Amino acid sequence: MTVNIPTVDTAELTPEQKRDHVIAYLSRPHGTKGRYLAQHNLSASTIATWRRGLADGDLERGLIPRQTGRMTFKEVRENIALRAQLEEMQAKLDASEARNNSSDTTIAKLKKNNEELHTAIDALGKAIAIMHKDGAE
Repeated sequence: MTVNIPTVDTAELTPEQKRDHVIAYLSRPHGTKGRYLAQHNLSASTIATWRRGLADGDLERGLIPRQTGRMTFKEVRENIALRAQLEEMQAKLDASEARNNSSDTTIAKLKKNNEELHTAIDALGKAIAIMHKDGAE
């Protein structure tokens, strides 16, 4: 009896998904990588190709790896840390932009309110002037 395990159609994976698979695979402790490959129906050669592409910077662009780069486990950990730091900084930037937009909205409302108050003051001044003029005659 032969069991056919369907493999993942790697052409359907995005560069981000491929990068995540490489990083997850390389982050695994010794002895658990084969299990990871089996769980995700991937081959070691596919991961190796993606790893070379990631090291060369070709994976993100969807190019066939030039096979000139190598990626050590230290670089994988650094890559993970830098990506986490990038996501954290992006979240801070988004929050800051949201606060700025909120401040801009508040400033616009205050300016409009200020203009309305100046218009009311001018109208009251004119009304008082007319009342004094009528009362003086």
